Amino acid sequence: SAGLSRFPASIALAHAVSASPRQIEQVHRMLTGIWLGLQFEDDASDWEDDWKRGGGAWAVSLARRRLESVKFQPGDERPTEPDLVRRRVFKMRVLFLMLQNARHQYRAAWRHARALGALELARWAEQRFERLDRVLPMEERHAGYVVRVRKLAPWAAEVLT
Repeated sequence: SAGLSRFPASIALAHAVSASPRQIEQVHRMLTGIWLGLQFEDDASDWEDDWKRGGGAWAVSLARRRLESVKFQPGDERPTEPDLVRRRVFKMRVLFLMLQNARHQYRAAWRHARALGALELARWAEQRFERLDRVLPMEERHAGYVVRVRKLAPWAAEVLT
């Protein structure tokens, strides 16, 4: 199928070992879950860097889309554009939603990896969604948490080790 073309080497390998069509579909779904999970998670944590470089930032696009259905009160707008964009992204809770999607994708990857007997990949995916189980409540309570954790990671690694 056209969707299988995203992972040609993995699919070719599955065909080479005579995997069934169901197994090939599971390989595809597992790899899609890993790929999308990583992408959602990365896009949530480094959206400001993408935005500052002039690139597309999914978080900003999602916040704008959500803003279409929300009316702001006078005083919600501020004069400095970078701060306005950050506040909108945080207020619209898009980072939380992106991380929820990442968790969902990792969990799907975990299920398919287990079904395929790819136990190391299953464990990796399980660790990813379990980590998001710890991060999501913090992001829900403190919008932008995931961004701050990423920015503070080098400092924490130096000071706390």
